[in-house]
Amino acid sequence: MNAKKNIICMALGMLVICLMSGVVLGAVTTTFDGTTGFAGWTVVGDGDALSTNTDYIIWEYMPDLVFLASPSESNVGKFYTDSPNPAIVFPYEGSYVGVRYEAPAGQIITTVSIPTVSFNVDTEMKIQITNAGGLAVSQSARAGVSDILSLSATGLNVSAVEIRYINVGGGMWGSPIWAGNTVTLDKVLVTTATGPECGDAQHPSPVGDLDNNCIVNFADIVVMAAHWLEDNRPQ
Repeated sequence: MNAKKNIICMALGMLVICLMSGVVLGAVTTTFDGTTGFAGWTVVGDGDALSTNTDYIIWEYMPDLVFLASPSESNVGKFYTDSPNPAIVFPYEGSYVGVRYEAPAGQIITTVSIPTVSFNVDTEMKIQITNAGGLAVSQSARAGVSDILSLSATGLNVSAVEIRYINVGGGMWGSPIWAGNTVTLDKVLVTTATGPECGDAQHPSPVGDLDNNCIVNFADIVVMAAHWLEDNRPQ
């Protein structure tokens, strides 16, 4: 009897959802680590940063100054500057570099987690997990230059996510990245599940939806008009 109480699952169409754990059964968690690197991810970035050394001070594109290192045995990736030039990078508020992951066709991303983020940089430089539109859904809470933190975003229902190394404050001069400053991610875990689709048990095509896109509109009238008075009745 107790075993039955511990796990209560119910079928919703073709999805089986465990109410106790809140986990969609059949969901897949993919681990990106030092072996795989960010395979299947796309490098992204935007914004400007002030690049300085003994010879010049100029504005440059943030992704041209801060890079993501290749994976190693101990980590999936590391953000760094190209030492010794520039000697210091001052990212403008909101400038970032990062990576983007698109869910496979027919899937949604439900959870992203980074077990260990090792910082060696000013506290206004943070790691964010964002949704497909760039809205932060989770952000590292910095306390010191050498923070070691974990980061996760759960309960998502998105088609894509980004992991961003970003300056979240300080305007132009608030967050120096010195040569040798790094942020290291040990690994990233992404959980995906089957997403809702037109025609599934929860989203059946309505009567009159002739092109099977789950909405009755003028396009269906066009289909009907194209076949108006067609007659396949047996003679």
